[in-house]
Amino acid sequence: QTRLTALDLIALAASDDDTQSWVGTDDDLDSIAKTCHDPALRHCLPFGVGVHHGGLDEADRKIVENLFERGAIQVLVCTSTLAWGVNFPARLVIVKGTEFFDGKLGRYVDFPVTDVLQMMGRAGRPQFDSVGVACIFVHQPK
Repeated sequence: QTRLTALDLIALAASDDDTQSWVGTDDDLDSIAKTCHDPALRHCLPFGVGVHHGGLDEADRKIVENLFERGAIQVLVCTSTLAWGVNFPARLVIVKGTEFFDGKLGRYVDFPVTDVLQMMGRAGRPQFDSVGVACIFVHQPK
């Protein structure tokens, strides 16, 4: 899902002829992307978009974390576990759905409210930024 979301964001930027809007510092993202093992990450980095999920190998994870921390990439599409395990502040946090698949139960269940608040809490942390916005996108029945 993270890969698809990142690709959708890039397609949106391309439709506005603004494919460099999320590139931060002057790092050579094309060269850095060529060192990545994950094909989606290789594709997304030159556009200033990173992906972060459990399927990334350690080297790719370190690359994308470093680029985001330094501001070289402006968008990081990640799984919910990033909100718990890594201290990344952000200006805008979008929570794309409030459910996850519980393998033990064999169905989708709601995130605990504390998890949603933790994800939203990455937006606008006072020691890092003066502004923060958190949005929750859910399907209509929610």
